Amino acid sequence: MKTNLVNMTIADYCEAFERNQVRIDRTYQRSSDVWPQAARSYLIETILKGFPVPKLALHQKTDLKSKATIKFVVDGQQRSAAILAFYNNELQLSRALELAAAAVKRYGELPEELQEDFLTYVLYFDQFEGSGDEDVREYFRRINSFTAPLNPEEQRHARFQGNMKWFIHSLTQRYGETLVNLGVLPKQSVIRMQDTKFLAELVHALIYGVTTTSKRTLDTMYKTYEKAAVPDEEEIRRAMDDDINAILEWKITETALMKSFVFYSLMLAVISVQSHWPSLSYLEATPEATIRPEAEGNLLRLAAALDEPAVYGDYKQFTDASDEKTNVKLQRERRVHWLARAIASDAI
Repeated sequence: MKTNLVNMTIADYCEAFERNQVRIDRTYQRSSDVWPQAARSYLIETILKGFPVPKLALHQKTDLKSKATIKFVVDGQQRSAAILAFYNNELQLSRALELAAAAVKRYGELPEELQEDFLTYVLYFDQFEGSGDEDVREYFRRINSFTAPLNPEEQRHARFQGNMKWFIHSLTQRYGETLVNLGVLPKQSVIRMQDTKFLAELVHALIYGVTTTSKRTLDTMYKTYEKAAVPDEEEIRRAMDDDINAILEWKITETALMKSFVFYSLMLAVISVQSHWPSLSYLEATPEATIRPEAEGNLLRLAAALDEPAVYGDYKQFTDASDEKTNVKLQRERRVHWLARAIASDAI
């Protein structure tokens, strides 16, 4: 079996499709479903921003009668379809892109510099030559045998390609670096998508209320909104932006409140008080709650109680609910309630 690493610009690749020199081999298509707009838009944005995309794979065959050489796409069919659709002005990009100049645009509507960036972007391929179909299948079997087992978050984002998956992904792009910079998540955990899990659990609480989450409950949320629109997308982004901005104003970033399971509750507490979020309203200190000037001092007292629970006996219910092993509905609700009281009260 002979495998070569080859490359083509997107312009050359799409022109090869037009000349019928490259075709899709449907026998390698895992699903007949087409990627949703969010997934295709994210791929195009990745290309426009110059980030690398994974290699595709081509199986080169020669037709003995016509003596024509044809390349069949055996890996990367959805990526190829998205690229072709955009090249042919058939794909309108999502409104939620970070690259504002490309949002809600088709190829022909892009600024000329972005059109050039798209056409000259270089794609890389493993090209199988002088190989039968069984050789290609064996290649994929061997590659897959070296793959490390996926954790639940990686499995979820490989399994689902719908609206919720891409909404969570956009939140991870938006807030993931902040979570690392605040010390909420270590850098190495982001590699295994723990930032994605953290934000998925927050979104779950904003849709369904605070509860115990598991692989099953998060999978169900992704499945529910695979094709259905995610409720209140813009409102969630706006609430999280306001949430993070409020937290960054307080001098609490070096405290125990930055532990991931406490920070989860802090973010929900701020959204509960600041945005009066419907699914969290029962956790507010009062229906008219608002962030008080005393919030920072109150939060620092709760942080001190986490460090020295024996000294701060009045906060025992909060410290008991903030044990790392108590990340279930009752304890989560108690943490959010205490933190909301700290934010919305003169004193606690």
